Amino acid sequence: TIHREGRLEVVPVEDLIWIQSADQYVRLHLERGEHLMRGSMGELERGLDPASFARVHRSAIVALERVRCLETRGGGPGRLQLTPGEWVPVSRSRVPLVRRLLG
Repeated sequence: TIHREGRLEVVPVEDLIWIQSADQYVRLHLERGEHLMRGSMGELERGLDPASFARVHRSAIVALERVRCLETRGGGPGRLQLTPGEWVPVSRSRVPLVRRLLG
């Protein structure tokens, strides 16, 4: 649920592609545009189904069904390409988790 201009807007979880940290806010990347809302990555992560969403970087949570491919660089960090074509960073420590989830 997003608070906007004195109203609450419900965002279907199926429309969520990925979530990006933005200081004291989070940016929701959706099928149709983006929404900025006050909150933390940790709060959102706790509220999402871990079978469908994964924290891949301190600044990114992705919908696993939106992942096209994982690209890694010799034991270092990686990146995910999502179905709309966007690239999202994957921290080196989370690459093994992402491989398992996509496995």
